[in-house]
Amino acid sequence: MAESLFENFQGSPDAWIVILAEPWEEVVFEGGREAWQVIDVAWLSIKGF
Repeated sequence: MAESLFENFQGSPDAWIVILAEPWEEVVFEGGREAWQVIDVAWLSIKGF
């Protein structure tokens, strides 16, 4: 599985960027050195992983 790159995501205090897992799905990270790479982001919320 390829890694996910999140770059230059610029939310704000009133407009967050939100990444949510599906509540009925199982989230599995396998292998590799990293699952996600986050570069230069602001006001980002990742939930359910």
